Amino acid sequence: MAGETFNNYLKSIGLSRSEVRITNTCFFRPIKKKVGKTGRTTISNRPPKVSEVNLFREVLDDEINFVNPKIIITLGNVPLKRLTEFKSIGDCHGNLYYNENLKINIFPMYHPSALTYNRNDEFKKMYENDWLKLKEVLKTI
Repeated sequence: MAGETFNNYLKSIGLSRSEVRITNTCFFRPIKKKVGKTGRTTISNRPPKVSEVNLFREVLDDEINFVNPKIIITLGNVPLKRLTEFKSIGDCHGNLYYNENLKINIFPMYHPSALTYNRNDEFKKMYENDWLKLKEVLKTI
């Protein structure tokens, strides 16, 4: 669902998935297991721990250096915290920042899955506005 949402928003600003590169800060799916009162075990996603992200620090840095993108669009808190000094996506989404260490522009955005958890018109409007801001930023770099 998040992938489809992402593709639709890319299309809304005139881009396709084939024109962007997608990567991860953690190259495996962190999970949490929970045993319910009935004894049934459920598995769900969880954010990676800092130690798990750090396992792939060099891999991601090498990929960024190899690709040499004009801009990195971070989707959610995990890549945001890995590539910037910000602590929360709510503090900085929808704005362009420059990372001095990487010498690259960074545009933080909420992860598309956030639309699943924040099902209100105000959040959706803010998210759409961030995409419109991104469209304008891309014209300038």
